[in-house]
Amino acid sequence: MEKKSLIVLIFLTLILLSNQIKAFDFCENGTVGADKIEINDVSDNEKDNTAQWKWHAQDNIEIEVKVANNEDTEKDYVVELTFTDEDGEEIELTGEYLKQDVTIDSEDKETVTFEFELNEDLAAGEYKLQIKAYEDNRETKICVEQTKTIDIVVIEVCDERINESKLEITSITDKNLDNSVDWEWKPQDDIKLEINVENKDYDEESYILELILVNADDEQEYPTETRIKKEITLEEDEEEKVTIEFQIKSNIEEGNYWFYVKVYQEDDEDICTSLRAEKTSNVKKIKIEKSDHSIKITKAQGPTNLTIGDEITYIVTVANLGNKDEPKVKVMLYNYLLGVNVAKEIEDLKSGEEENVTLSFTLSENASDTTKKITFQTEYDYDETKDYYQSTSQDSEDLIFYINLPSNPQSNVIRENKTNTTEVIKNTTNITNKTPVTISNKTAIKSSSYKIIYYILILIVLIIIAVVVIAIFQHKKKRQQISSGTYGMRFE
Repeated sequence: MEKKSLIVLIFLTLILLSNQIKAFDFCENGTVGADKIEINDVSDNEKDNTAQWKWHAQDNIEIEVKVANNEDTEKDYVVELTFTDEDGEEIELTGEYLKQDVTIDSEDKETVTFEFELNEDLAAGEYKLQIKAYEDNRETKICVEQTKTIDIVVIEVCDERINESKLEITSITDKNLDNSVDWEWKPQDDIKLEINVENKDYDEESYILELILVNADDEQEYPTETRIKKEITLEEDEEEKVTIEFQIKSNIEEGNYWFYVKVYQEDDEDICTSLRAEKTSNVKKIKIEKSDHSIKITKAQGPTNLTIGDEITYIVTVANLGNKDEPKVKVMLYNYLLGVNVAKEIEDLKSGEEENVTLSFTLSENASDTTKKITFQTEYDYDETKDYYQSTSQDSEDLIFYINLPSNPQSNVIRENKTNTTEVIKNTTNITNKTPVTISNKTAIKSSSYKIIYYILILIVLIIIAVVVIAIFQHKKKRQQISSGTYGMRFE
């Protein structure tokens, strides 16, 4: 019995010793002097990563370590980081200050910040980030440590990625079509990218180029309403600059995304390469931002050639691009010269959703033979307590629809407010139209721009005429003064 107890005791001792040895891996003698120094907190500031202690290869990481000096005198300490894999092997981090000196007043605290980049060839798995703080030159006497478990996630856009010596995407550039800041996009922004692809080792082949977003949950999605697949042809040892334009989908969630370009052979996806978007040689996340309130008419469908007496119907698509749900949105169609002013209200248009609205009117018999425009406008940000819309779409946001009116020699008198109705709707599903034409909101912006340029040119001409008239007047006045002075002289 005593022999069995001795064996158990020896076994337990070996376990304790092995655990103690592991504890000594970072602090030389393990944790000592914990009453004199403390690591109060270790924080992941989520610089590139979107979840605490969940990192990706090439992420830029920022860590804050709060250290407390519990002694009654000022002390010099050292704070140090070590990153290891599941086998305890140290992984090199790219950063200048992974070991920092800090002086802390008596019974005070200091925060030490570390920044580093993870290697791009880091494999997926569980890693350890070890943090220790010790008194300078006295680590064996005063040293404390903490360990954080890190989950490294590797996003595989290609099932099997080939070597970059064979096929490579060398760069992705944001050409700032609608956005003014690189990689900062909004729903329905028109985006233009320039992508360099190099075929280094294959015969002339056709390839498919695709765009992919990776969200905060590491799920892949497309930035557009429908999947974009652009075919390109590359000869061996050829580098091609590919330009691609697309529109960000209206129902995209606000947040930070990784953006990838993928190039592969359609009949053999084992030949595949990808690249994550970069900015000034650093991996950059795509930032999707939304305004609190943003309502946009994205398109309108309806006839362009109108007939007197017919009921004219337009189908308008209204999208909530803001990050707030809208309890009510008013959609309007008007042309005051034609006496047309129709409105409908949508209830409960949630963020990221869109809805079709049907607007109808009857063309007056007094409509003249000419080309006119119908304007589609919205009101939103509804205040229920005041029964009032706090925002109206700007001219640049309105959608313009040009129509052709029939000949009518009888009269050019326009009946005001021929059609003037407001109707509340909750859901519009009946989409009917005669001779439909679809106009996007980009047309509205262009037409407004042309009008502005026209007015500016008129103003410039008027200013030039005014300057010329003033100059002529001043010239005549000067000549008169000179003439008066000459004839008034006396010679003695």
